[in-house]
Amino acid sequence: MKVTSPATKFEETLAEYVYERSEEARAVRAGEKDLSEQAAIVARYAELFSREMFELLTGAVEEADGE
Repeated sequence: MKVTSPATKFEETLAEYVYERSEEARAVRAGEKDLSEQAAIVARYAELFSREMFELLTGAVEEADGE
């Protein structure tokens, strides 16, 4: 069983978020969509920008500095 660190999980989720945002922007620019759903995407990934995530990542950085 593979154990994923909080930092790795954050990076994976952030990559998904960035991809969704860029694809949404591309679709609107290309005229494939009339209405952007950027707000819904941001809401789906709100945990990425939470105080809890910041504290978790800060702790991971502090632990890594000791290694």
